[in-house]
Amino acid sequence: MADVPYPPAPWHLFGRAILVPALVRPPLAARGPRLLRAPGRRSLGGLLLADYDPRSTLAYHELLGVGGLVWSGTTPAAWITHACVDDGTSVAGGRGIWGISKHHGDFAWARTAAGERITVSLAGREMVAVRTGHRPGAVSVPVVAPFAGADGGRPAWASGWLRGAPVTVDVHVAPDSALAELAPRFAAVAVAGDVALRISAPRAARRG
Repeated sequence: MADVPYPPAPWHLFGRAILVPALVRPPLAARGPRLLRAPGRRSLGGLLLADYDPRSTLAYHELLGVGGLVWSGTTPAAWITHACVDDGTSVAGGRGIWGISKHHGDFAWARTAAGERITVSLAGREMVAVRTGHRPGAVSVPVVAPFAGADGGRPAWASGWLRGAPVTVDVHVAPDSALAELAPRFAAVAVAGDVALRISAPRAARRG
């Protein structure tokens, strides 16, 4: 994907998103960046599923797997260990700008009477399936979140908002999926709604 041109940062992304928190077992912990651990030697992570619409820098679907919180220099950051999109330009930009090893996959995203159903497949094999259900209420979540790619050393920032509602959620991760290495313990409630994000260019991590 090195020869695929892509827009420079910042990227502006608008659409729909579902944020599913989880306690995860960070992968390759001995060789990865410094981890912020919860009890049980786990870390706070989870999944972000998004459907970015034509108002965005690029229109595509995305699945991000957060393998834990890490110290990126002196900044706590979400460690993006897994990423799948359905757009080749996004694959190239994710790798070239943010050091995130995105893979090209297939998404099926449908509204149902009960909520939403999303499946993500890679090379024809299902990685993850997510079902949400409606719950009353509304929430507006401001987003000011640092994140880092696989090396944990070049933090960037996602800023904006997620406006939606808490929803019940059921997540199935295929046992042979790369996401299975996180052994995620998903929360029973996610946040789903409209999202608007500005994704900055990475900057050199400040060392403590």
